[in-house]
Amino acid sequence: MISEREALIEAIESQHGGIATHVESVPLKETFEGQTVWEGVVEVFDIEGNPKTTRAYA
Repeated sequence: MISEREALIEAIESQHGGIATHVESVPLKETFEGQTVWEGVVEVFDIEGNPKTTRAYA
């Protein structure tokens, strides 16, 4: 069984090409009018070998 991070890497590489490398996990909390509307972690990846982008977020 592959980890969630490995699954994200596979998805990024299959959709965007190149090689994805995990950079960091960023906890985020989005609020609107004082209420939390989303709270979670965004995974940040570098992409090597894609001519249009060098970064992906999941």
